[in-house]
Amino acid sequence: MGMILAAAGLTLLVVVGTVVAVKVSRSGGGAPPAVAQDADPSRAGNEAAAASGAPDGARDPASPLPSASVPPAQLKPGFRLNAGQAMRSVNGKYTLTQQPDGNLVLADDAKKVRWSSQTPSNAGAYTSFTRDGDLVVYAKGGSVLWRSATGGKGALLEVQDNGNAVVSQAGRQEVWSSQAEQARLYPGQALISGQQRRTADGRFALAQQPDGNLVVVNADKKVIWSAQTGGHSGASTRMQTDGNLVVYGTDKQPLWSSSTYGSTGVAAVLNADGNLVLSTGGKVLWATTTDGISKLTLGQRLLSGQSRAAAKGGYTLLQQPDGNLVLQNSAKTVVWRSGTSGHPGASTRMQTDGNLVVYDAAGKALWSTKTYGKAATYLLVQDDGSAVLYTAAKKAVWTSKTA
Repeated sequence: MGMILAAAGLTLLVVVGTVVAVKVSRSGGGAPPAVAQDADPSRAGNEAAAASGAPDGARDPASPLPSASVPPAQLKPGFRLNAGQAMRSVNGKYTLTQQPDGNLVLADDAKKVRWSSQTPSNAGAYTSFTRDGDLVVYAKGGSVLWRSATGGKGALLEVQDNGNAVVSQAGRQEVWSSQAEQARLYPGQALISGQQRRTADGRFALAQQPDGNLVVVNADKKVIWSAQTGGHSGASTRMQTDGNLVVYGTDKQPLWSSSTYGSTGVAAVLNADGNLVLSTGGKVLWATTTDGISKLTLGQRLLSGQSRAAAKGGYTLLQQPDGNLVLQNSAKTVVWRSGTSGHPGASTRMQTDGNLVVYDAAGKALWSTKTYGKAATYLLVQDDGSAVLYTAAKKAVWTSKTA
């Protein structure tokens, strides 16, 4: 039967059986408003370090799992699995093993993989069930390769007879499970290069590609949504505890975000239809199919080379590398432009005050829709060849056709 190993006194008990947010002030005379970066580190600083797999200075000194003739089915905080060590369900059908290649793998008795941390090619890695209840795969050098993000909550790790690995609170309430994680990014979790989430039927995957792009692909590996963050090798994606989903470069700078900060308990779930949804308490905050293709939603930015496209693909709003924001048709004929060329590295922001602004690389406003205070919440690229700013009530407050 399974054993519970307790960390207290190292005794063994054998049991039977930000992103950057933007604050805006008006600069007078109808000019585009100035911008100031929010200094809150929870949106872009501290969370970025964890997302990029940076060394964790507070790495928990968990104790090695003692040798046992029967691998334990349950583990309390304060122990680690070194290479070759394992846990096993009471019925003996499922084993959670720290492999020598660095991958933490849950497999059945036929050696079919039910779940893995997706951390191979990291010889010397080990898994720690830290003293604060976080389950973490550490690289030999100390960087975080994967974590359950259950710090402060996890009280028990268990390999169950149904093939599920579960971290639960003291009252046995589940806070992480291998089955749920297949298609989910829990708050505080990250995807580093090469890692993914996949629907139960395997038809769709959310993948952090080695080139830095975060994508949703179908069974034919066709990209059906992209954060457009390619060209940034080593980038990672973080489901932040402030509710924001952010792609960070290796320099810890945000490359894309859902701009959904301000809510707790937000998880990113890849639905069976391939729609990536950010929600909390049953409330949907953002989704790829409704917000990720044709809309620039409140707080989002277009960096150089990034774009939004009309639903039928006939028109694209593009932030050009030369600084110009342009709306072009499928023949790449420009039908509207901001007139901000000559400013390489410029970006466009859908601000929280309702203003759409093009900023140069130094943060100076170059152009705006002058719609601050009009409650615009998103920019929509439409099939009629226009880009329109709408309020939450779907009232148009600006359109490229009359600009």
